[in-house]
Amino acid sequence: MLLLFASFLAFDWSKEYREALQARNYVRAEIVLLRELKQGPESAPLLSALGGVHFQAGNFERAAAFFEKANRIQPLDESNRFTLAMAYAALNQRERAREHLLGLPETAMTLYWQGRLEFAGADYKRAIPRFEKAIELNPSFVRAHDSLGLTYEAVSNFDEAVRYYRLAMEKNAECSPWPAHNLGKLLLTLGRTDEAESVLTTCVSCAPDFAPGHYQLGRLREKQGRVNEAMASLRTATQKKPGSPDAWFALARVYQKLGHPFDQAEALANLARVQQNGIARDPSLLDQAIQTYRGLLQLSPASTDALYQLAFLLMIKGDHVEALAQVAKLPQSHLQRPQALAVSLVCHAATGREETPALLESLLAHKNLAEADALGILAALYASGQDKVALPLLERLLERGLAGSAGLKELAALYEKLDRHADARRTLEEAVKRSGA
Repeated sequence: MLLLFASFLAFDWSKEYREALQARNYVRAEIVLLRELKQGPESAPLLSALGGVHFQAGNFERAAAFFEKANRIQPLDESNRFTLAMAYAALNQRERAREHLLGLPETAMTLYWQGRLEFAGADYKRAIPRFEKAIELNPSFVRAHDSLGLTYEAVSNFDEAVRYYRLAMEKNAECSPWPAHNLGKLLLTLGRTDEAESVLTTCVSCAPDFAPGHYQLGRLREKQGRVNEAMASLRTATQKKPGSPDAWFALARVYQKLGHPFDQAEALANLARVQQNGIARDPSLLDQAIQTYRGLLQLSPASTDALYQLAFLLMIKGDHVEALAQVAKLPQSHLQRPQALAVSLVCHAATGREETPALLESLLAHKNLAEADALGILAALYASGQDKVALPLLERLLERGLAGSAGLKELAALYEKLDRHADARRTLEEAVKRSGA
């Protein structure tokens, strides 16, 4: 991390900028740099600093763009070139990342990342010597040992994989959960459940908030027939990382084994929400969740919760007409609730119906509409490609005070997407003022 920060901590433009970096307030840091950039738009150091700020904020595409612009003015130094390579790696642009890494001196870190890129491209024969050389240069390099284990596992050399995972665990002074997780997962796959249990228990003891460890422990206990313990581990996994599709699906499966149909349906509904965010890989799971709720409605036709959930799932699937049909089955007293209005708004907007403006007004006027609900509605509009509705909705939400600094950042991102850069910059400045940072 020091390598990434070094290049743009060196520039001392203002106390405000330094304080923003120290507080990890990257929005404010960007605003300070943009102000300075007005005075010197061809300043390579300023552009590199902007690249570094966006990298730390997780905006890898913007980071790469600023670094490339700086590089055209003046060749990047080693630190900034490494950060640019990492931005391309995060964007899964392996060739560009490799190009910049190959121009750097062969250190343990650069060799490790070269190996990671080869691994990501499934070129395991080229990845192995990169990791081996990184370990030779730094025998205590835990991530290189762990990655070499992953590579040997990928080529089905399980003995070597186990050996390097164990070496990674031995050298793991900082108690990273990944080596134990990877070893436990492999041992579970190999049927060595007793060994796997010991390793995975170590994993979650080392990092109690590490969701993948709890998920693998849940899988193990389910395989052992310890279904109640599996349920507890999988619940923990979903609490620690609600965006994990595998954990939600496994939890739904365990609920089915325990004969808990409503809990199973709730787990599948949460899985569908994960799918809405583009995380889940299997679209058939959404259909399974929909069928589960249809079955529940056959058992209990008057269940308003099941109707809400079914309408929501159909909306995510893109079946907007059927979603509206389910909303129409709700009692009249429920139709003006935020959940029903939200589904109706998204579906009416997606189908181009003239009721959209009236629904928007009803939703905005609702006294129980919270900021989190408002941003959730926006996410649904984005997912269904309704940027034209999302923009005025977000602007109105901000006018009504229903979206704070997070909403302003969303608006800035939407302006950027629409190439309204001046509006984006103005909105970012307003976000900083409102946050009081």
